[in-house]
Amino acid sequence: MTDGGCILDKNWVSEMMKPFEDNKADVVGGIFFPLAKNVFDKSQGAVICKSLEEIDEKKFMPSSRSLGFKKKVWKDVDGYPKHEIGGEDTRFVLNIIEKGYKITITKKAIVYWRMRSLKSFIRQFYLYAKGEVRAGNLAFPRMRRVLIASIIFPIYFLSLFFTLLFFRVFFLFLFFVPVLYFIYQGIKVSRKVNDIRGFYYGFLFSFLKRFMYFSGIWAEILSRKKDMYRNENY
Repeated sequence: MTDGGCILDKNWVSEMMKPFEDNKADVVGGIFFPLAKNVFDKSQGAVICKSLEEIDEKKFMPSSRSLGFKKKVWKDVDGYPKHEIGGEDTRFVLNIIEKGYKITITKKAIVYWRMRSLKSFIRQFYLYAKGEVRAGNLAFPRMRRVLIASIIFPIYFLSLFFTLLFFRVFFLFLFFVPVLYFIYQGIKVSRKVNDIRGFYYGFLFSFLKRFMYFSGIWAEILSRKKDMYRNENY
């Protein structure tokens, strides 16, 4: 299984098949890297894709960009949920984990993922988040950290407003802590792409990724028009 907008490494199929030999695996997850031609793409990729060294095979959650499974697994989890606006690939993998299937990760099965324009990047994570809510993904234990962060998101902005009115010193603290975090992300990205412009892009992409994602979650939770969205993949 792979996604549109992806380019497969020439050895991808053979590397994906190896763990299935002798029935040693039911599900195989490959990895994905950004297909980057400039600093903008490289910085975006550094924010949304883990490097080979950063991938922990025990914690890494594969994506449909690079995934393999037996037919029995597909049938057991009832395939992909086609009625969602997005998040169906995450739900599919979460269902696999929930059923107790072990996912074997192979770092040699590589897919290259095309990066997006800034406008498309913003829309992507906003719709990802809305799909997560619609698909019920946040209820899974594997998504607990995302759920906690989603709850903190509106509390943080309410705290900013409250402290701005009554406790200016605390407001400065609340304001600059995340700023310092995104500065740190910018430094990390600039080092990864080996270009000072990566600092700006790293700061920007890290901020937009989180802001649009959590905004999308709450927009979907509060929305009453549940049928106005359509999954572009179908």
